[in-house]
Amino acid sequence: MKIIEKLVLINFILISITNIKAQKIVKYDLYVTDTITHIGGKKKKALAVNGQIPMPTLHFTEGDTAVISVHNKLKNKETLMHWHGLLLPNQYDGVDHLTSPPIKAGETMVYKFPIIQNGTYWYHSHTGLQEQDGLYGAFIIDKKDKIDNLPEYTVLLSDWTNSRSKGVLRRLYFHDDWAAIQKNKVQKGVTQSYSEAIAQGYLGTKLKNEWKRMTAMDVSDVYYDQVHINGKEEDFFKEYKGNKVKLRIINGGSSSYFWVQYSGGKMQVIAADGKDVHPVEVDRFIIGNGETYDVIIEIPEVDTSYELLATTEDRIRTASLWIGNGNHKQSMKRLEPLKYFEGMKMMNDMMKMNGNLDNMGMKMSYQTMDMNQVMYPEIQNLKHHDPSMHMKEKEVSKENQDMHKEEDHSSHMNMPESSHNGQHDHQSHMHMKKDFEEQSPKDQGQYSSITTMTEHEHISHSMSIDKLEKNNSQNPVTLNYSMLKSTEPTNLKEGPVREMYLELNGNMERYVWSFNNRNLSETDKIVVKKGEKLRITFVNNSMMRHPLHLHGHFFRILNGQGEYSPLKHTMDIMPMEKNVIEFEADETGDWIFHCHILYHMMSGMGRVFSTQDSTQVSRSHGGEHDWKMFSKMMGNMERLAVMNEISNKGNTGKLRIENSRWALLQAEWKLAYKDNPGYEVEARVGRYIGKMQWFMPYIGYSFSYTTAGREKNIFGQKYNKETINNLAIGFRYLLPMRVLLDASVSPVNGEFKIKLEKEDIVLTPRTRLDLSLDSHLGFTTRARYIISKNFSIAAYYDSEWKWGAGLAFRY
Repeated sequence: MKIIEKLVLINFILISITNIKAQKIVKYDLYVTDTITHIGGKKKKALAVNGQIPMPTLHFTEGDTAVISVHNKLKNKETLMHWHGLLLPNQYDGVDHLTSPPIKAGETMVYKFPIIQNGTYWYHSHTGLQEQDGLYGAFIIDKKDKIDNLPEYTVLLSDWTNSRSKGVLRRLYFHDDWAAIQKNKVQKGVTQSYSEAIAQGYLGTKLKNEWKRMTAMDVSDVYYDQVHINGKEEDFFKEYKGNKVKLRIINGGSSSYFWVQYSGGKMQVIAADGKDVHPVEVDRFIIGNGETYDVIIEIPEVDTSYELLATTEDRIRTASLWIGNGNHKQSMKRLEPLKYFEGMKMMNDMMKMNGNLDNMGMKMSYQTMDMNQVMYPEIQNLKHHDPSMHMKEKEVSKENQDMHKEEDHSSHMNMPESSHNGQHDHQSHMHMKKDFEEQSPKDQGQYSSITTMTEHEHISHSMSIDKLEKNNSQNPVTLNYSMLKSTEPTNLKEGPVREMYLELNGNMERYVWSFNNRNLSETDKIVVKKGEKLRITFVNNSMMRHPLHLHGHFFRILNGQGEYSPLKHTMDIMPMEKNVIEFEADETGDWIFHCHILYHMMSGMGRVFSTQDSTQVSRSHGGEHDWKMFSKMMGNMERLAVMNEISNKGNTGKLRIENSRWALLQAEWKLAYKDNPGYEVEARVGRYIGKMQWFMPYIGYSFSYTTAGREKNIFGQKYNKETINNLAIGFRYLLPMRVLLDASVSPVNGEFKIKLEKEDIVLTPRTRLDLSLDSHLGFTTRARYIISKNFSIAAYYDSEWKWGAGLAFRY
């Protein structure tokens, strides 16, 4: 055989061996079991995989075939796994009752799919609240031709509560502030009580806050007993070569954002959500739920260990990774407590009386302006809450606008001319209140002219913020999305683009989260043709951040980087921001798009894109029944709350069974031990109306008995019967100062009733005051001191019962 032929044969054999190696089958067996944890010295029922929390880290190489067998060993519980950020066939996406049936107890499901990407990802259960209970883990994919030989370490961040996750969600539904009380142990000011407001000189701010019907300022909903790195409060990475380390950082928390800082100097961000970006050096960054970042850090001194510090956004909890072999530890300075009353003051300025936000002309996008900075003690001389701030931005933008005339607008292909003139803002979208998915496919085309913020505006805005921040050298360099630039062009193919608009809405009073004021259970799937290009404009009209995650796809963030706009699968949208993404719906099937704060998703903040070819029908894997099961679970589950007080004079209480829109049953009782003053019971069924749900018309029934005689009401009506049964038609409405008005009329005897209530006046972090006055001039003043999650001590004066005291129970 000739030499050339031999060389060709050898080369062919080597290529074949390489391909076989690259396309090898990698198998994992995951056994899901019940377990008992003892974290922080407290026992809790939890879930584990292969006996561990978090779940095992799964390692693959691009080109492999993954074969993952999930064995459900739970007792009477279903489960399912979602592979977060992975591109795979729809039936393996792992959303129960949408893409596949849940894995029943005792059964096994085999996930088999090709690995067609590389990067840092993770996986978790998408069933109920199981992610919070322990079912989350890292999913690492190496490049096929790995170039760098840096030592690397996976940093999986998570949050842990010793409370039952279902109990956490139930308390959120009924605005129980036990989480804020617990936070107050660690850091003062979280409850923003009247006593704290007076002591800090913010009484006027507190009163204005309640006048606008708002609750206390907070940046996170849940109190966590611990936060972890790889399942521990303190982790160590000592084995490395050289002075550089690559860290794969994943936020696997259920509802916690994390600030990430490094005591050894700056961090170089090289990848976001598994996709490479041009390196950018920062002092810190905040990572939203579901996001991942790859960073390179340096170890300045061989004999020193340096701290990578993860701090929850509310600055209550931290977790540490110590990097290096040295005995000497270089700690990272802790972030100081938030200035909550400064945040409340800012929120008062931004909130209108109808509950909408007023951005006062400020164009905020892609994290370039953090409205919460007013609460950060480490950020000096920034006045983002000052209404005059936007005037400064406009001046700076005007100075620089000539620099950007040549900016590439290829990402805005086929946009109407009005979208390029730079004259529109958030208000130009307000006429689009009706969600595009509410329309039939025929009607959806009329929304193709929705405008978006131009890239000129993004760049000018980013430069204005940079200029302001450079004026103060004390401020840390903080990563924002405008800094991210893809290493490869990400333009979509030329062709028509379908425009969509989604407003992010939140109701903290009843904990309802939605897009365009409709939660997932109130909508149908959004039907999308396979290959259709979509551009979505988001406006966050809530006072919380939302990490939005799209299953099965990556999207471009139109952040001013033109054809190099970064690709992500999860994007953090801060309060009052307007952000724009675009992507091609090139994967067949049903793909959920949702907020990755677990409790927001379970309260309705999501939509489903149904990407179809011409032969498909919009159905989930099991048809209409499964769609109803899925959509109810994602935002319309029943909510139960009970309040009961036993005192020396009698028993009082409330029962509430509700869902996201309906008060299925609201019952109240006041039962004296004696016939004088007697007892009364009221019950009602109603529906909450409007985005803020301040108004609830209802149909009710009341029963009362007394031997004491009855007084005239303020309308001159008097009924002398000892026993009265009444039907009522009425409404409840939340007035300014958070006073609840209840007004009704009886179609049986024409009796008018009015009652004013103001509950949970926060005198001190644990002391509450309740006031009520009715149309018979009956009144009650009750003070409660909260001693635990479920119990409080109460003392009251009632116009009928007189003085009393008791023990109150709340569930």
